[in-house]
Amino acid sequence: MKIIPQIYRRLPKRIRAKTNKLYKHLPGRKKLVTTIDGITYDLDLRTVVHAQIYYYGCWEPDTTKIINKVVKEGMTVFDIGASTGPHALRMAKLVGKGGKVYAFEPSTELFPDLVHMKALNGFTNIEAECIALSDKIEEKIYYTNTLFRLGDEEKKAEDRMTMFDTLDNYIEKHRIKNIDFVKIDVDGLETKIIKGGYKSIKKFKPIMIVEFSKGAQEHYGGSIKELKDTLESLGYHFYNVKNLLEYASILHSVPETGSINVLCLHGGGDATAKINS
Repeated sequence: MKIIPQIYRRLPKRIRAKTNKLYKHLPGRKKLVTTIDGITYDLDLRTVVHAQIYYYGCWEPDTTKIINKVVKEGMTVFDIGASTGPHALRMAKLVGKGGKVYAFEPSTELFPDLVHMKALNGFTNIEAECIALSDKIEEKIYYTNTLFRLGDEEKKAEDRMTMFDTLDNYIEKHRIKNIDFVKIDVDGLETKIIKGGYKSIKKFKPIMIVEFSKGAQEHYGGSIKELKDTLESLGYHFYNVKNLLEYASILHSVPETGSINVLCLHGGGDATAKINS
């Protein structure tokens, strides 16, 4: 059935976008192991992330394009909210044996799959952590609003006691000397994570891709204005991941529902020149 994803990937994006909900109705097995772009995945095509990897060739194509350009051999990168590893695996391949990927996924639903995917590829340069990052070091209930889609069923991840660490503490504890790139997609804890890593982000000035979501920020008592202000206080400017143009107003660009991934560059300037340098 390899011909199906090959044909699908060649379709215009506007047509693919209209068929997203039809994944589970396409013929073929719903669980399979396949290799795409040199990365081996154990996929459950009933889930949105895995189905998009199979039919698109990757998860979040615009974000993936930036990762392909920015992440280079020998780099140290962080994937905060790694899920089952769609971006962490790609980054591990890009940084090579001389680089390092720190992948954080606190969900006990997803973390075993992340570890499994890491082993499936023989990646020894991924440090997988089943902890959450925030602005405090503590153990508390992790109230998640993440939904796992399995066929027609939506399952809310179970709330459970979770260890929270700060990015600054983690970096100091593991004696990490540099951060080149950070991806943060944690369904509303983005501001807390950046505040908990303020010292390190200020020092290393990594290129970042951060999810902006009004509903998710409000879920944890925050706002996208607070997220914007925190990043701006660190010297970051905001760019569209699709066309690399700087947002005139990030606050007016975030949809009322849903979310967008935002490219964050320290000091501003020409995004195309910076990510291609």
